Amino acid sequence: MNSNCILFLLCSVFSLSILNAQEFSFKGELSIGQSLPSNKEFPDRALQSQLWWHVSKEKNNPDIQWHQWLAYTETGISLGYTDFGNSEILGSSFSILPFIKFRSFQNNQFHTYLGLGASYFTKQYNSIENPLNRAVSTDLTWTFRAQLDYELYRSMNWAYSTGITVVHHSNGHLRLPNNGFNSFLLSISATYKSNNGVKKAPTSSIETANTAYFSFYQGLGATVFSEAAHFNRPKEVYTLGLEYGKVYQGIWKLGVGAFYRFYEHYYDYINDEEFLVRDNERFSYMKRDAFSNATNLGVYVKAELLLNYIGIEFAIGANIYKPAYKIDYYINEGWDFPPREFPEDWKFAEFDSRYKLRHLINSRIGVNYYPLGTNDFKKHNFYIGAHMNANYGQADFTELRIGYLLCFKS
Repeated sequence: MNSNCILFLLCSVFSLSILNAQEFSFKGELSIGQSLPSNKEFPDRALQSQLWWHVSKEKNNPDIQWHQWLAYTETGISLGYTDFGNSEILGSSFSILPFIKFRSFQNNQFHTYLGLGASYFTKQYNSIENPLNRAVSTDLTWTFRAQLDYELYRSMNWAYSTGITVVHHSNGHLRLPNNGFNSFLLSISATYKSNNGVKKAPTSSIETANTAYFSFYQGLGATVFSEAAHFNRPKEVYTLGLEYGKVYQGIWKLGVGAFYRFYEHYYDYINDEEFLVRDNERFSYMKRDAFSNATNLGVYVKAELLLNYIGIEFAIGANIYKPAYKIDYYINEGWDFPPREFPEDWKFAEFDSRYKLRHLINSRIGVNYYPLGTNDFKKHNFYIGAHMNANYGQADFTELRIGYLLCFKS
């Protein structure tokens, strides 16, 4: 089973966990907007249109910590269809996104929606049959959706809203090109709820204590090296990491960590003495230690929102050591369609300020599943996660992770 299929299965599992509830709200939504051009030859297109169906449940159980601290919050599943405005080249997509929605600006009329899941695309890049679509080159992608809603009118069972939406699609560097879709839209929606009155925030009945934790995790990722056919096949990225931090109020998990990574693509490029590491070429010195040059050491800070069985995580940090990224950037940020063997007049990338930022800054966003839950204190716990890692916002690799936590009461 490939990484895309595993991603889609994990999104489904997370969605079923979120919908462990009895009373639901049902929302239909229409969005109209446009996607930014993903490449210079991006095709002409009409307005982008999206249809969404959301099913959610308001969380107000006084015995669950995060229900208390995040009052007026809903979680649920979004199912979506997108027409990108050019059926022959860009096609359409079908999406499934677990999401969380919460009140914004302490105002019952404003709500923020955050969803992270997967999409299936009907059209992908093909160098011969579909060369103008460099946004997507795989059937399945990660999908991130953020929205700010304003409620226009509310009756006993119905609420009508408008909103602004941002949607991002990326395959997590599982195949190139991966320029991605970035779309901006306006929406109108109608929500049905059996009792649509505004509920009071639940009264706190649990005494929460801040806890410290130590975590060890192992990750198995996949990425490609370049667009050249020989290198455009996913190979593994192995990760080992340590983390220490604290959990505040039972829901906010803040920590610092360090990781070690090994990129199989980098190692193979150097060990097989590909073009740029041969004698008299720019990176020939890396042949002296292919293993070391294919590794990556880094540190980071992270924040995770714990929703009992689900955790939504974001991390940002710095790479201390990542030498082979120089080859990666040198090839992939130069002229398009880099070959395996380069002619003398080929234009490579320059190591400019953008390179320095991408080489330095690492980040990741992902979703973790805690089979034992996090509502009650547990000295020992573990999680399974799906993450997208990036270099200063540019996708680096997609990762599946398993982690162990040892927790201590303060």
